[in-house]
Amino acid sequence: ITAKATIGGEFICDGYDISTLIIDGENKLSASAIFVGSEGQATLANSFVITNCYAEKGAALYVVGGSVELFGVELSSNIAGLGGAIYVDGATVNIVEAQIINNKAEQVSSFVGNGGAIYITSNSIVNITSAEYKVEFNGNVANNDGGAIYFESTSQQPSSVLGALFTNNKALSNGGAIYKSGD
Repeated sequence: ITAKATIGGEFICDGYDISTLIIDGENKLSASAIFVGSEGQATLANSFVITNCYAEKGAALYVVGGSVELFGVELSSNIAGLGGAIYVDGATVNIVEAQIINNKAEQVSSFVGNGGAIYITSNSIVNITSAEYKVEFNGNVANNDGGAIYFESTSQQPSSVLGALFTNNKALSNGGAIYKSGD
């Protein structure tokens, strides 16, 4: 797949019957690979890979007001100013099984590089729940805060991280694995 996807309704992408489904952004600055809007619902499952995407926010997934479920996916080598792989704004994201590896948040336009893998706004819910550490954050880098995950300070929504493995993530300022601003 070489074009971005915008989801306004329900979208299910299940790679169960194929070896791997890959979206490769070829490191060109563009919009996020997949955008899920306020009425959108997306399920990405089984051998689904989003790699080498480059955007201002959430190079692989930009979720605004919708909901996304990730199971058996890889998000790798993506670059954005906020949330190298995923940007979540007023939405719900459930991550059950995933490899979120080698993503980077760096200066892109006016965005300073927070959340190497995921950037979560204050009105969002992100649940990372995995048995036997099947959600892996490895080698993600933030040029500012939150090597793997960045939470905005005013977050009032309940988010959770249970059974995830964090290795080799790095923030050049604060929070090598997880950072919550203001705390």
